[in-house]
Amino acid sequence: FQIYDAERKTLRNVDYRDIVVLMRSLAKKANDYVEVFRLAGVPCSCQATEGYFEATEISDVTALLKVLDNPQRDIELAAVLRSPLFKVGDSDLAKIKIHNAESRRHKGYCDCVLQYRRSGPDPRLTERLGQVLDQLDEWRTVARRCNLADLIWRIYRQTGYLSFVSALPNGQVRRANLLRLHDRAIQFEGFASSAGTPSLTRFVEFIEKLQEMGQDWAPAEPQASAGNAVRILSVHKSKGLE
Repeated sequence: FQIYDAERKTLRNVDYRDIVVLMRSLAKKANDYVEVFRLAGVPCSCQATEGYFEATEISDVTALLKVLDNPQRDIELAAVLRSPLFKVGDSDLAKIKIHNAESRRHKGYCDCVLQYRRSGPDPRLTERLGQVLDQLDEWRTVARRCNLADLIWRIYRQTGYLSFVSALPNGQVRRANLLRLHDRAIQFEGFASSAGTPSLTRFVEFIEKLQEMGQDWAPAEPQASAGNAVRILSVHKSKGLE
């Protein structure tokens, strides 16, 4: 399909950048449109105001930060174990819990993991849990000695998580989301540096408070999306477009 280019004064093939989807408001459905476009392989750009914390890569890293701050957070620990960061399968997660089912005293999942590491019947799984727990201990030491941004970047580097998400569908967007989390940590460090509480604890509390209040951050936009991409705009933001 061809359109007339006013600057070149000639016809040319239509580009993604020539297309704009106008909406009354971006607050409700914009992220659904973005997801459908990207699943179809259509590059798009949208200045939405929410959906950041719901992104899988962000929920994985924030769950890990919560576990590093408090190892007794059972739901987050299970999420971290089965995430691409550690790749412990669902059947292995069930084995860990079943192994401790005969105990009369109720145990949290963290206690079940520690117990399975000591006396679990599957040597492959006990070795894997040992590696995971040692890695978590190392990162907790880093959290106490270094700043929050350094901790997050070390996690990215040691796990190769940036490269992993880049290879997924919408990889550039996922990578941009993770880089934005690192940037937010740098910004937060400046505000929290004067307080005596460790920055990791304060950052976790800050994120949880945002989520409790129903607030969110806008998903990151990779630099490439500002080029040849379909734009999703509110009618108000579209003023001045031809």
